[in-house]
Amino acid sequence: MITGGWWQAIRIYLNSGGTFTTTPQYTSTSTSVVEVIVMGDVDKDAIHNVQEVFVSDGLIKLFYMPRTPLQSLSRVIVDTDTLQYNQYCYDLENGWVMLAEQPDSGANILIEASVSWDIDMGITNWDQSKGNYLFLNTSDPVFVNTEENLLEGFLLYQNYPNPFNPSTNIGFRIYDGGFVSLKVFDILGNEVATLVDEYKPAGSYEVEFSASSGIRNLPAGRQGLVSGIYFYQLRTGSFVQTKKMVLLK
Repeated sequence: MITGGWWQAIRIYLNSGGTFTTTPQYTSTSTSVVEVIVMGDVDKDAIHNVQEVFVSDGLIKLFYMPRTPLQSLSRVIVDTDTLQYNQYCYDLENGWVMLAEQPDSGANILIEASVSWDIDMGITNWDQSKGNYLFLNTSDPVFVNTEENLLEGFLLYQNYPNPFNPSTNIGFRIYDGGFVSLKVFDILGNEVATLVDEYKPAGSYEVEFSASSGIRNLPAGRQGLVSGIYFYQLRTGSFVQTKKMVLLK
């Protein structure tokens, strides 16, 4: 987390294994009237071009890339048609692309973008005597040539469809074989389902999650989950990743 304010120093707080301290790991030596804090690979020393293919179910037109934040978006192609800028919108920070028109069922949507694991920080302010700040990440950049060399040992994809009712598909890719756990939790952190809990060799997988069957810890008399936000979490070795999904009945 990065904070700043009017006539306040810039402070950086680090998340260490799920614990959060109120003491900043970095505090700037000067104060400023902070207007905007932006993040990105300014010096482009770890940019990696990625492609992601989605298969349309004929119902949704919002697609999430598995990695965020995106640094740039190159092309969006539906089957063989490259879309023009007025045919979609996107959010680089959250990594989604929204098409203006819903693609036909079975259509392939190819999204080309760039991501980076070496994020720099820029700060703009209203104090002309101070000027703007640019902080470059001086740690060794993680330059990626292939997906097999990703910082983490797997890729966890956004579920589809999302929102869903009553079922959705969750895909993931593992680069090194090992014990894999894929679980679903409600917004309070209660486990509601275990989808995978076994050894998996390296490869790509997809499982179906149904909100109406195989659910744990339901109140007496309730059949299935209620509408709301849920989280699915993949664990393998020391790697953990969690994504959000929405059940909409």
